Order: sequence, then C-alpha cells, then structure tokens
Amino acid sequence: LHAIPLARVVAPGTGLRSLAMSGNGAFLVAGGADGKARRYNASNGTAEKEYPAGDKALEAVAITRNEQLVAAAGDDGKLRVFT
Repeated sequence: LHAIPLARVVAPGTGLRSLAMSGNGAFLVAGGADGKARRYNASNGTAEKEYPAGDKALEAVAITRNEQLVAAAGDDGKLRVFT
C-alpha cells in the first residue's frame, strides 16, 4: 500500500480531475483541469514529465500495462496517447 500526499504532488492551480497509478506503483499520472497530464514519482512526489493534452480539462488518464504509454482524454472529445 502506497500513501501519497496528493496535495504535494499535484501542482497548485491545476485542478486534479483524474489519476492513474502505474502497475508497479513507481509513478502516477494526474490529469488536470488545465489540459495537462503530469507524471510524478510516487515515492517522493517529484514531477518527471508533462504531457500537453489540449486546452480543455482532462477527464481520464491511463497507463498501459507495460507502462510505455500514457493516454489522456479531455473535454474536447479527443484521446491523446503519449510515449
């Protein structure tokens, strides 16, 4: 079981809308109201990568089983996949 302080992980003002955790628990991806998905190190909360997924809020984020791809779906009706 991992305890992650989400208040520290999610950048202020991004408006957390969705969250996905990697299968091994090493990282998580947060989708924000600002249209960006962000990857964070689960053990220390450090931001590792940002995925620009549009200008509309993200309603869903997902990580593939092999943890190679991140998908983000937003209010603009588009699904974007990132490596």
